[in-house]
Amino acid sequence: GMERNWPEGRGVFHNVAKNFIIWVNEEDQLMVISMDKGCDVRGVFERLACGIKSVEDSVKEEFGHSFALDSKYGYILSCPTNLGTGMRASVHIDLPGWAEEGLNSLKKRCEELKLQPRGSLGESYAQTGCTFDISNKHRLGYSEVELVQCMIDGVNTLYEEDLQLQNKFG
Repeated sequence: GMERNWPEGRGVFHNVAKNFIIWVNEEDQLMVISMDKGCDVRGVFERLACGIKSVEDSVKEEFGHSFALDSKYGYILSCPTNLGTGMRASVHIDLPGWAEEGLNSLKKRCEELKLQPRGSLGESYAQTGCTFDISNKHRLGYSEVELVQCMIDGVNTLYEEDLQLQNKFG
């Protein structure tokens, strides 16, 4: 992915619904994305797991081995912060109360909840408005199911707190 400024061997593949995407040779060799509008986190996660298994089975059949996996560090990826599962489960959510309270306050609260806030346009863009991308902070030392559950629980907490903050600010 990061070698030689990516001159060749790159591509994006998606299903017809465009809710399952594989990005080849971005930062890592593969970025696998499952997404949907609405609240069906389980469906999104199941699509992701099924898609990854299909890709992994194809890689094993073609090359005789699977993805690089270390017993201590998990999947070997380009960025050390992604070691472990390599999975970032996120939702885009409007949090007008937290936007009014301030980004630093939201970042502090997310840290306590093992979450990471980003602007809804991605990590390279400044936050604007009240829509945030909230995801699990950790990748290493937790299972994929634990990371998704942490994200769900944390987002539910932030939402309830946001309602209180909206009342505070009128």
